[in-house]
Amino acid sequence: MKKGKRLLWGYIDTSGQYVIEPRYDDAWNFSEGLAVIKIDWKRGYIDRSGREVIEPQFQNADGFSEGLARVMLDDKWGYINSEGQYAIAPVYDKTGNFSEGMAKVAIGGKYGFINRDGGYVIAPAYDYADDFSGDKARVMTDGRWIYIDRQGGEIARAPAYVPQDMSTPEFHDGLAPLRTADKVGYIDESGNFVISPVFTEAEPFCEGYARVRSGVRSKWGFIDTSGRPAFKAKFTQAEDFHDGLARVLAETDDA
Repeated sequence: MKKGKRLLWGYIDTSGQYVIEPRYDDAWNFSEGLAVIKIDWKRGYIDRSGREVIEPQFQNADGFSEGLARVMLDDKWGYINSEGQYAIAPVYDKTGNFSEGMAKVAIGGKYGFINRDGGYVIAPAYDYADDFSGDKARVMTDGRWIYIDRQGGEIARAPAYVPQDMSTPEFHDGLAPLRTADKVGYIDESGNFVISPVFTEAEPFCEGYARVRSGVRSKWGFIDTSGRPAFKAKFTQAEDFHDGLARVLAETDDA
């Protein structure tokens, strides 16, 4: 059979070397030592050595947060522990990740919040809900956004419409990408360019590295906070570094 090319996901370290060779149909960032991978339409989990620790079996799956990960089976969401056992049965229509001991869930068209035991802290009563950030969450009821505390008490009502300023720079590691007329560079918190705008696409820094590319059809690479290339730009797609590893999409020989 003639050799061809196939796009598969793997993981590199900060030197650009593969620590897990590209072999997955899809792959996600590491979280709490494990990463979601997809093989033949099923999702499971690997550790940082590439060992499969939870067999691909789920329709959908997300990263671990506070020791639990949300997974979908038979069109319902639940939560598993790092051994792949259900900590909270799959009975929900929608779910969010755990944050400070609570997660949003939806059942019967209404959103509420559960604890790590699966018990309701705030009963399902809202048309929509965001995750908690600190001690408050934004929820929608009767077509209006309100903010609630962790006991479900109303803190404040949000304006009917809050515009989102898409031009606000996103600072990480003291730098933020900013687009000029047709190129992107990085500014410091004083608003001065410290990395010249020479990229067609550039993402915020994460763990000291940022994803960039220099042309619409060019490959993705990484730069450090001084603007120097960390290694050769050679990836079809790339994601941020998390826990020292970044998932990348690259061409591989396919027998």
